[in-house]
Amino acid sequence: MQLKQYDEALKFAGDFLKTNADHRLAPDVKYVAAESNLFLKKYPEAEAQLKRAVELGTKAFGPNDLHTLRSCNSLATVYIQLKRHEEAVSLLKATVARIEATVGFENPDTAMILANYGSSLMESGQLQEAIPIL
Repeated sequence: MQLKQYDEALKFAGDFLKTNADHRLAPDVKYVAAESNLFLKKYPEAEAQLKRAVELGTKAFGPNDLHTLRSCNSLATVYIQLKRHEEAVSLLKATVARIEATVGFENPDTAMILANYGSSLMESGQLQEAIPIL
């Protein structure tokens, strides 16, 4: 995706959410906007949107739904980029347990979340905990 397309996605998401904030697809649209801001390195915007996406996803789909779990992983990615590794570790630890219970260990989403979790553990100085994960 080119930068212009991320800007277009942000505009579309903003327009949609202005009039459809309670729509059942609002968590997905919020997630797309947040991912766009994450890619554009607009971390404060991405963080706020992802927190809302997690909240909406939990309400609409449940805490163990892939929509919600992917939003949690993306929020942790924002924390990692902002060097807030303890927050990332805390969020990812809970997310790992939920995703493994939902889709199992041998799943691409589980692998991605485990990689972020292990990386966050290393960055926060918890090398012994990170080694078995990575």
